[in-house]
Amino acid sequence: MCESVNSISAQIEVLSKEFDFLPSIISILSSADKSKESKDEIIKKVASFKNKLILCKESLSVMNGLNYSPEEQDELYKKNLNELDSKRKALETFRYLDVITNSQVKKENV
Repeated sequence: MCESVNSISAQIEVLSKEFDFLPSIISILSSADKSKESKDEIIKKVASFKNKLILCKESLSVMNGLNYSPEEQDELYKKNLNELDSKRKALETFRYLDVITNSQVKKENV
């Protein structure tokens, strides 16, 4: 679970950088406002902004769970937590059985 949390944190960090549109918009607007920048420079900035929008759209398309409503996400989260809890309990049971088995093997070897 820790790995998935780290993965989500990494995704959020990347997305926050990818979705930071304000600097690009300000740059385009200031370039358009200044007559000293060539038309080609403005076109390059607009094209770069368009590419950034496309990358963001692609990033969103691969993120799990965005197709669910917040209520459905909460329900899935609770379901997965319950499943994780039951698997942890089963693991503890197996660890307990392993300890018993190993102690019996040691007694037999003595």
